Amino acid sequence: MGLSVKHSTKYPPLNDFAKSIFALAIFLFVTQIQNVAPAYAIGYRSEEDFRVAKHGQQFLNSGKLQDAIEYLNQSIAQKPQSAELHYELGNAYLRAREFTRAIESYQQAVRLRNPFPEATLNAAYACMDAGMELQAIPWFHKYLRENPKVPQAKEVEAELLCAHAKAQMKEKRNFDAKQTLERALQIAPTSQLVLFSLARARSELGDTKGAISAYEALLKLNPKHSAAVLNMAECYQTSGQLPEAVTWLKRYANANPTSPDTEEVRRMIVALTEKSNEKRSDPQALDYTDSISK
Repeated sequence: MGLSVKHSTKYPPLNDFAKSIFALAIFLFVTQIQNVAPAYAIGYRSEEDFRVAKHGQQFLNSGKLQDAIEYLNQSIAQKPQSAELHYELGNAYLRAREFTRAIESYQQAVRLRNPFPEATLNAAYACMDAGMELQAIPWFHKYLRENPKVPQAKEVEAELLCAHAKAQMKEKRNFDAKQTLERALQIAPTSQLVLFSLARARSELGDTKGAISAYEALLKLNPKHSAAVLNMAECYQTSGQLPEAVTWLKRYANANPTSPDTEEVRRMIVALTEKSNEKRSDPQALDYTDSISK
């Protein structure tokens, strides 16, 4: 009977580290996709609304989310029929991760001004961020129905398929989700959302090599994609390639030295380095992937 690799008493089991990496990566990815609505002007119907919105955006850009929310709510109290101000309030709530309120604000914006493409699309994104994929799907359909010829229509169509795939994964239909995402990739081969989602689906199916391939394609498009960097570490760690996992964790830590998550990542680096050294010093130890399955 072979020797099993013992876990350090200073750190949780290494498969727990994989879960920690994945949870942290998902949070980072959600943060990164919150502001993907079209950047073109939404067409304010009054200069006063434009001035108010611009001031609210200044709060957002300086990180003062609650100040922006308070200011926009006060402005809406004076002009409740301004669809544009409801839209800006939705953006503030979305940045603050108050997804339910963001969705409500976008809904009100669309009620007051229909069609309102930007509010419609951001409502879909807010639903996705909130994990409400089935509610996001009608918003995506509405946007595509009303804006079939916009330059980003193909990417939005692919994002719609991502919503379907995410719902399929929640139902444990991972193979169906992978097929859905491969269709999405054919439609929008440079979509970061599609590549990230496809990598996750492949990972859930145990296709670590395929997951790594998708993350590599994503990182070619966006080398600073923090969630992809962390999930690369997860792929290598769960497959027992600990030095490679450490390399990717160090890449994240070096690129994000002031992030509140970096301390946790540094603890992961220490633990994985320790386990990697144990494996090299004990040639009779079981393969890492065998040990974590016990």
